Amino acid sequence: MKKSLLLTTAALCAATAMANGGLRSEMSVTRQAVQQDASVMMPLAVEQFDQMATQGQVAARKVAPKAGDGTPRAFYKRPAGAFYGLCASQENNNYKYSSQYSPYLMGWPFRTVTYEPNCINMGEVSSYDWTYFLYNRNTKAHEEFSASGPTLDVDYGVMTLDTVPRLFATGSEGTYSYTINGWSVTGSGTSKAVNKEYRSRYIARVDYQTTFTNTADQSMWCTPKFRAASTNRDATNLAGGTYSSGAKDADGGTTGKWFGRNYSGIDALAMAFEKPQHPYLLRRVGVAFQNLAFANNDPCDLEVKVYKLDEMPQYSETTSVVAEPGELLAEGTFTIVPSEFTSAGITSGMLPFELIAPDDGSGLEFMVEPEIDFPILVVFTGYNNSTISDFTLTQGTDLYDEGFGEHCYMGRTQSDGSIKYQGLNNFFTSGERKAGISIYAEVAHPYLTWNLIAETGEKNVAVEGETVEIPMYTYSPAEEMEVTLEDGSDLPEWLGLEVADEMENGEWTSVTNVTLTAAALPEGVNYREANVKIHIPGAYIVYKLSQGEKKDDPVVTPGDVNNDGTVDISDVNAVLNVVLGGEDVYAGRGDINNDGTVDISDVNALLNIVLGS
Repeated sequence: MKKSLLLTTAALCAATAMANGGLRSEMSVTRQAVQQDASVMMPLAVEQFDQMATQGQVAARKVAPKAGDGTPRAFYKRPAGAFYGLCASQENNNYKYSSQYSPYLMGWPFRTVTYEPNCINMGEVSSYDWTYFLYNRNTKAHEEFSASGPTLDVDYGVMTLDTVPRLFATGSEGTYSYTINGWSVTGSGTSKAVNKEYRSRYIARVDYQTTFTNTADQSMWCTPKFRAASTNRDATNLAGGTYSSGAKDADGGTTGKWFGRNYSGIDALAMAFEKPQHPYLLRRVGVAFQNLAFANNDPCDLEVKVYKLDEMPQYSETTSVVAEPGELLAEGTFTIVPSEFTSAGITSGMLPFELIAPDDGSGLEFMVEPEIDFPILVVFTGYNNSTISDFTLTQGTDLYDEGFGEHCYMGRTQSDGSIKYQGLNNFFTSGERKAGISIYAEVAHPYLTWNLIAETGEKNVAVEGETVEIPMYTYSPAEEMEVTLEDGSDLPEWLGLEVADEMENGEWTSVTNVTLTAAALPEGVNYREANVKIHIPGAYIVYKLSQGEKKDDPVVTPGDVNNDGTVDISDVNAVLNVVLGGEDVYAGRGDINNDGTVDISDVNALLNIVLGS
């Protein structure tokens, strides 16, 4: 069986809705390129790189201007782990064409998301003011909000952010406002003009196929780098896409593609995704391609691998940084059958890769959706083969550094057959490259919340013991829900747990009840608490449960473990109970010698106190 193929026109790197069938779904092709409105087409410039920086050499670079004209400018950073989404335009419930001219910024439903500003040539900034709109699902009305301060925290609750925030920054050198926008540009050179501005929207979708319009559901490909067609951050520099020639070709020339078919030993391309502010599920990987041509009709396999990164490499001003892949999380294969591409005239499009678990030796394939709560490296390879004669990905041209580190890598094959992943910045002898290659992710942000009107997320229970029921609204049933302490450890013995799905007429209501039962507070203990983590794949929420009243610790006589005013055999018994595996009801006060552990040495130390020696 062949994987499904979703086509776009040559200038497009976004995907329309795709079937989520089995591990190997039938190929579905669009046989005729759809004509797109010229005002939103993305012209792709062919960019020649005649030189490549020698490994370890400091490249002499022509650095792109950074507001060198002294113009005051302000931007806000993309929240860590949020994505720029590329979606399809729709008309009459049909997919008309895909585009990147108006980037979406995707985040998490029912979670707080933080925006941070970055100002250039503003002098001493005296004020930051924010405006944004929320769509209230309950009242079905748009509500305008405003805030002041250097950062903006948007707490979604029952609302969904309808438009991304606008930042107004005022400094000693001027005032500047900014929101993420897309521009349609007409003309060129001195006659170039902004024709139309598109408002970007933030979609806090509850799962990966929530409706984006009133007409249909659709998938969305996501990237951590800004890649909008004919678009930039301040209407001065285009941020479209380029593909780069200059690598060695079959004849020894320089028509090979650095981001595609070449004979220069660049056998892999990779995109890093930083640690997110909140976790997400990785559904699939998409690779947008252009200029596909074949030397023969032999089928060939292209591959992706998803690795965990121990850390996100940071940009270097002088050298090309190296990413070190860690644990292999998932992999996928797309089999290209040349005849099916050439018969339909397919030279560009989007290749979707279903993800399976790494081979465990059983020979079985299991589809996986890794939960991502750490940085990852998505590697694409296999394009340097005898079947493909021409093939390239695109590179975005937006150079804005959001502070998360190097996202874009080229994989150079080493003499031992291993691949070294070098950051794109400083890889070439000219040009600053803080951009991204057209490798995308399809992600899911599953919703998990309690009743936001009736529940505050914390409770102080009765000292004699109390049961607390927390109805959780979620797409994950009880069997997929894990309840632990916030650090992932087991709940304490004094806290009982039951997790059960709420049913109605034999059907699950999408409500899963988490019931916590606190035992009575022991005598001599004033207060205790537990930060309970309720976790489903792709989301978690923390409930704070406390019991008793927190007081200043009283003056304790050394060795008076049970705090009854006397050091005697009852204190020895209390410590022995802990050593023999009993519950430490006195919160570590049995650690007589203060070595961090309650063990037999503490029993001996306490006996010495009791015996007066």
